[in-house]
Amino acid sequence: MIVNMLVANPVAYRKTYESAVKNSENADAARIDSSLFKGNALLFGARDDAMWQGDEAAEQIAAEIGDRAEAIIYADAGHLLGGPPYLAGMAMGGTEEANEEAKAHSDEQLYLFLEENVQE
Repeated sequence: MIVNMLVANPVAYRKTYESAVKNSENADAARIDSSLFKGNALLFGARDDAMWQGDEAAEQIAAEIGDRAEAIIYADAGHLLGGPPYLAGMAMGGTEEANEEAKAHSDEQLYLFLEENVQE
């Protein structure tokens, strides 16, 4: 990561976060406790997220919540659904096309989820 910063290559943090989780002595204590969550959840993630492993987190949280949660993971998208693959010297991941497709699809899914789950 330092070398990439020195030569002005976009910096990607995902491996750093993955290493931190893998080598953590308190990974279970640091996890988000979803046991008190009683609602329905819609989570999004992207496999080519270069910033962090949000796809893995979304899947884990959805698995913990069970039938009241859905994780939608975009295989070729990056950290910024609808955004560029690189921004401000950082690698976000994905391609412009995959990120735009993920944004359009996630918006549709979010609107459907809200229609089904928000009560007036």
